[in-house]
Amino acid sequence: MEIIETLPVASPPEPQPALRVLEISSLEQISDIMTRYEALNIPKEAAAQFFQTLTQDRGAWFLEHPAGLVYFTNVIPRVGALLHVLFWDGKLTKARALEVRAAVQLATKRFDLARVSAQFKWSNRAYLKFLRTAGFVYEGTLRKGWIESNGFEDMLLYGIISEEL
Repeated sequence: MEIIETLPVASPPEPQPALRVLEISSLEQISDIMTRYEALNIPKEAAAQFFQTLTQDRGAWFLEHPAGLVYFTNVIPRVGALLHVLFWDGKLTKARALEVRAAVQLATKRFDLARVSAQFKWSNRAYLKFLRTAGFVYEGTLRKGWIESNGFEDMLLYGIISEEL
């Protein structure tokens, strides 16, 4: 009987997320981000509110992705934060969900967060699937918690705790 020695197969290295801390260095950069934001055809906060968050909110932390932004608001160190995801092309792929998970891990480590939450309107089923892929779990529903121009819609709450990352 011939014995064949097998070598362990190395698993491929984990892909590094294409994220970096957003450092605003010019008014043109802000203008470019705002132009892209306003062109998005997705449910989103008013442009004026986003502009304030982008430029003035010290409880916010932004990561830049080649195709958009991943950012956290209501950041309370050692407690939690609220996740926001914007991809300029609107694509919510599995690879991007894994990058968002890596961003959540980075924020959790940087601010010693116990949890990260996400809120979105009930009808945004693509975002629901995206968050589940990133490891978020359903935590509840706020009835009539999302305000639209034509009325109210239920808002879903999803979250992830540091032990799940």
